[in-house]
Amino acid sequence: MGNVKGSQITSLGEASLSKSALDLDNCNYQLALEEVAYDEKCLEVYLSKLSNFEVRVKQLKEQWNRKRQDGAKEAIHSWMDQYVAGPKNH
Repeated sequence: MGNVKGSQITSLGEASLSKSALDLDNCNYQLALEEVAYDEKCLEVYLSKLSNFEVRVKQLKEQWNRKRQDGAKEAIHSWMDQYVAGPKNH
């Protein structure tokens, strides 16, 4: 009879161990899901920042080109006034 109790205890221990292993596997799975969700959020933030950076660079290039064109217009108007139209008599 003492031997039967021993086998029952072993059986209960194995069941408990099996449940613990399943719980551990479940925790590992949940952790993996959380890591993937975190990585997705990091990627979204990175892409958003990259997009904002590209937009800002494009705006700065356009602003620089506008400023350069305005300077060229002023220079050509000044040149035209000086050499083509002659000095203004006021």
